[in-house]
Amino acid sequence: RAVRADDYTNFTEELRFTSDYLFDSLDFIVGVYYENSDLARFQSSDINFVAAGLGPILLQRNEPWQQQTETIAAFGQVRYDVIDRLRLIVGGRFAHETKDFNFDRYYHEYGTDDSLSPTAPLGPFDPAVSASASRSEDKFTPAATLQYELNDDVNVYASYAQGHKTGGFSDRIDAAGVDFDFDAEDNTSYELGMKGIFFDGSLTANLTLYYMDVEGLQLATQVPGTIPAFSVNNAAEVTSKGVEFDAQFRPNDLWTIGIDYAYSDATYDEFVGTPDCPASAVNSSGECDLSGFPLIFAPKHSGNGFIEVFDDTAFGQWGAGARFNASFSDEYFTDIAYADSSFEDGYGIFGASIRLVSPDENYTISLVGKNLTEEVVLQWGIPSGPNSLASLRAPREIAVRFSAQF
Repeated sequence: RAVRADDYTNFTEELRFTSDYLFDSLDFIVGVYYENSDLARFQSSDINFVAAGLGPILLQRNEPWQQQTETIAAFGQVRYDVIDRLRLIVGGRFAHETKDFNFDRYYHEYGTDDSLSPTAPLGPFDPAVSASASRSEDKFTPAATLQYELNDDVNVYASYAQGHKTGGFSDRIDAAGVDFDFDAEDNTSYELGMKGIFFDGSLTANLTLYYMDVEGLQLATQVPGTIPAFSVNNAAEVTSKGVEFDAQFRPNDLWTIGIDYAYSDATYDEFVGTPDCPASAVNSSGECDLSGFPLIFAPKHSGNGFIEVFDDTAFGQWGAGARFNASFSDEYFTDIAYADSSFEDGYGIFGASIRLVSPDENYTISLVGKNLTEEVVLQWGIPSGPNSLASLRAPREIAVRFSAQF
């Protein structure tokens, strides 16, 4: 039996000043942001070796930890009309963040409530562990976009941006003195795109081509041992590139058709040393080298589509509508072991709904069906010793929904 209880408190405040349009060509936004959060987690696992016939050892493993985070940031953005229909947007954010972390692991007698009184370790268990650390980091992330309006309904753009995910601490520490913190993750992205309205407003369409470099990808990997556990590390360098497209078409007042599609090519440029390794990734030095492997949860092809009809006077003043939707995904892995148990070979999921809407639009009654064909979809799966841990997407769901607004 395992228990994990969280206690989280958070305070945020943002002040922002937005200008009017200045000199017929320029406006700006500046602001400051503050956040203070405290997270305390108590994790425990009961270990009853008597029930398993392995001897008179009855323990509870406890792993309480706390983390305090404080973030202060300043940000700004300027929009400038360079010439007619050509606009430059430049912005940036500077952030300072500190984190304080405390971790303990100890055992006490199984089945008791005295979780604050550790006992001496028994049998094969390690000594109690206590660890604490602090980290502080500063980061400036710029962004720039150039937009050009081909006409009143279509614009094209090119953008550059840097992103940042702060570092932190892994909540799995198996021995005193081990390295349990991980560094920041940084990404640089480039986009070319188009946004447009066509056929007198009946069709809207957006197209984006993107390229992204990620340095120091933060990735949770399994910790070797008999108890399934994960540790976060800066695992890899990544390149992700692809195309995204979405469109919505309204041929008349009754019908709406929508689609979106994404092609993604996301691979590890450099990823050496992970303990979870498929045989095909072992290099000539005996190390695990996942360079060139696809990212987990990254199908090459995915998309959604729907067809909807709605008549706002179908039954007197009551509106009625129906919607059919579908989504699909190409194959992907859910764990960097790239084992069969973590492989999803792709899926198609279908849903439908009908609804009635009151004349004042305050009340809606709907009949909703999800995953109508009961497609079996692996949401995540990981090998764990001789077994596998997995979670499947929900099977067919049929629900009646009533909503009201006042």
